[in-house]
Amino acid sequence: MTRFLRISILVAAVAAIGATGALANVPDAGLSTTPEVITATPDGSIAYTVTVIGTNNTPVSGAVVEVFVGALTFPLWSQCVGQLATPSGVDGILIGTTNASGTGQATFFFEGGGCVQVGGGDFVAKVKADGIPFGEPTLNSPDITNSGGERPDENGENTCAPQGGGGVATVGLSDGTEHTGAISGGLVDICSNMTGPNFEDPVGLPDAVILSTYIVEGTTCTCVN
Repeated sequence: MTRFLRISILVAAVAAIGATGALANVPDAGLSTTPEVITATPDGSIAYTVTVIGTNNTPVSGAVVEVFVGALTFPLWSQCVGQLATPSGVDGILIGTTNASGTGQATFFFEGGGCVQVGGGDFVAKVKADGIPFGEPTLNSPDITNSGGERPDENGENTCAPQGGGGVATVGLSDGTEHTGAISGGLVDICSNMTGPNFEDPVGLPDAVILSTYIVEGTTCTCVN
């Protein structure tokens, strides 16, 4: 084999490896957008959209996006009957695929209620794209209390009444009372902040407009837990 031929083969091999690397658009959490809060409503009307950008700095189509609900969160999240239509069939896991339209987005709708923040080493929720950890969002909702005005992380129960399935989750007066303090005081309260992407800024008028819609309509659903 001539020296020229050996060099030509080597150059071709390097080029092939480089091309393969360029084509592998692996999901990159640092370049992607994973909202820090999932907002659940009894009618499942607020979208939670994960945008997956790859290592080539372009959107990834066909990436499998999974949202896992933590073991401690699962019983505290009021889950509506309609929510069973969207999970993978495994309790606490929702699976979607980024669209093929070039935006790299996977969208989920959470039907239920509760504002859950857990400790003890557990997570509220966890997002992965093609198995790669993307973030651990928390959970909020217009429906954050039971009829007695208690939050799930205060009494260890979800907002459904009665508990155990077949109850009802409702955005009602007790929720309005709970949200009013954050709205009127302009407080930083992730449970009442409905407008991202920064959920750690003070609760304000845009949040009040969204919350009041659900409170006035008394948005409700039948629970499975």
